[in-house]
Amino acid sequence: MTTKLLQKFKLWVARRTEQCKDISPLFSDQLERKLRFSERIRVKLHVWTCGPCRRYVSNLSFMHDIFQTQREKPEIDEFKISLSFDAKERLKRAIESHK
Repeated sequence: MTTKLLQKFKLWVARRTEQCKDISPLFSDQLERKLRFSERIRVKLHVWTCGPCRRYVSNLSFMHDIFQTQREKPEIDEFKISLSFDAKERLKRAIESHK
């Protein structure tokens, strides 16, 4: 398939798939359970045609993997994040100014 024809086909598919807000709950569901075949097809078609959702799924998967590792191996230091003293003070001031 030529690039131009593939782009037209992608656009045609994109017009027939669900909107991002309707399909996005399945993105996190697929990290927690095995999706039904029809759900997997819906997700794959949408992500294939939607760049922002493709990036969202990638980021969601990355965060899921990090949190999973942190949960399983809490002793790994690279996941222990602490704010600097200055950052803590800025946060305190910001919270107090909104009271």
